Formats: sequence, structure tokens, C-alpha cells
Amino acid sequence: VRPDHYRRADAALTNAGLTVRTVKGRTWKAAMGLTGQPKTASCGLAMKIFPEVHASSLNARHHHGRADAMLIAAHGHASFTASDDELKARVRRAKTSRQ
Repeated sequence: VRPDHYRRADAALTNAGLTVRTVKGRTWKAAMGLTGQPKTASCGLAMKIFPEVHASSLNARHHHGRADAMLIAAHGHASFTASDDELKARVRRAKTSRQ
């Protein structure tokens, strides 16, 4: 992401009252159990966590960026949200089933 795009996105999200946190790829991938996995693994995990997303949106290797974005959001939610909710439960179940 180009720095000016990042700043614009950060400003828009902050103005909307959202907290923006930066996470390194190795951090969220390790937390999601994807370290050392092929790119297609992120698609499979995203489909487990978000079953309501149509499989055709994530079924090709070139969709890994879309899946990564979904997993980064899920990781952030699970890591920084105090309440226990359905998304946190989905993340836990998906991570457990990968082990």
C-alpha cells in the first residue's frame, strides 16, 4: 500500500471513530496458524471463519489477498475486542481445527 493511501485510509477510519492498529504479517499469520503455509491456506481458513462468503470469492489462488484482508480483520477483532462474540468463537474453532 502506498503511504498516501495508507494515510487516507487511516484518517477516514479514525474520523469514523474506529481505532486503527498496524499488525505485521508474521504476527497475524502466526496467530492464525498460517506460518509456512501456502497462500491458498489463507483462502481455506477465511472460508471456515466466514462461511457466509460465497466460495467463488475465495476459491482461486489469486484470491489470497482478499482472504488475507478478512483474516487480518478477524485477527484484530479477536485480539482487541474484550467481549466474547460469534466472530471470536469462529476464529477459535477454525484455529483449533487446523491443529
